[in-house]
Amino acid sequence: RIFEIVSGASTTLHGITLKNGYVKRNSITAPLRAGGAILVSAGEGVATISLLSCNLLENSADTGGAIYVSSQSGTTILLSECTIAFSSSNYFGGGISCGSSLSLSQCTFYRNTADMGGGIWVSGMTSIDSCTFYGNESGFNGEDVSIFAGTTHLSNTILGGKNGSPSADPIFTSDDASLVLGGENLVARTNFFTSGYGISATGIIEGNPRLNPLGKHGGSTLTMPPLPGSPAIDTGISSTRNFDQRGLAVLMTRDIGATEFQGLDSFLASIDSIRWESDGDGDGIPFGIEIALGTDPALPDPSNSANLTVKADANSSRTINFGYNRHAVGYVEWVLECSRNLFEWEPFFRSNDPQEATTITELNSYSGSYYRLRAVLLKN
Repeated sequence: RIFEIVSGASTTLHGITLKNGYVKRNSITAPLRAGGAILVSAGEGVATISLLSCNLLENSADTGGAIYVSSQSGTTILLSECTIAFSSSNYFGGGISCGSSLSLSQCTFYRNTADMGGGIWVSGMTSIDSCTFYGNESGFNGEDVSIFAGTTHLSNTILGGKNGSPSADPIFTSDDASLVLGGENLVARTNFFTSGYGISATGIIEGNPRLNPLGKHGGSTLTMPPLPGSPAIDTGISSTRNFDQRGLAVLMTRDIGATEFQGLDSFLASIDSIRWESDGDGDGIPFGIEIALGTDPALPDPSNSANLTVKADANSSRTINFGYNRHAVGYVEWVLECSRNLFEWEPFFRSNDPQEATTITELNSYSGSYYRLRAVLLKN
């Protein structure tokens, strides 16, 4: 463990990275060990603990992978413009387990895991405003948020679950807890809010949030800004905050989540050949190809139906299928190439807008060939 803070001692952490904190019990009969990076234990008095612009990465514990706050601590913990990622817990809260008062503002939670509450597990008064949860996973309930008790206020937040798809299970609320929705929230699966949990879907937008892979996109913390065409763009609620998690300005209508889309020109200016060819989610498909196909560059999805497929028929002709992201039109050129030896490639189809041509039948002159799709970035 990196820090233990006894309740009653007010503390502020600003602009630091807490990484590889680890506490686990030695045997199944030993007491649980909590808070891989930060443990807030019971003590005398009431205190406020604040974290501002901090990264908490790859921390692990039996409960509260990155942060654990005891229910007896009487502590209010505030996180603003922080990122918690790649942290894990065997039981509660892969990112945070909090039994006291918790406030999250413009924070990002990515690929944290736990049995309950992959992102956070809470049992006290909780406020979640303008945050991004994505790629978190739980074994039992609440990939992003598990609310065991108390009241949780949720506003202007992305809940993408473990894969941003309709099969995601982003939030769980027990019978002893309540969830209050404010403004707009972007959730991968809205029917979860209306099927047996007594939660109204008012103020909810459904869909894959379409985010950049976690990385350095400005500011001092790792973030996941929206990609062009994301349903998070310009669908948030007005706020007194004029800046996002990175300190970049809110442009006109506020976006949902921790970061603001800064416009297509800014997005294109941020991309170089290294980033275009990078594989940020580790599924073997470069960022540029995922942009062209409309697959998810933030999470592995090698079996996505939009990926390039080639099928041969009885006459040895080839039927080639690939996805199409209409939001990439204007800055991407789709190029299909074939090769007989994997060294020399010949283009046989190219388009700046292949909307009507995502299924192509190639004649048997290329029988036995190899095929690939290239996404060419068009920049002025």
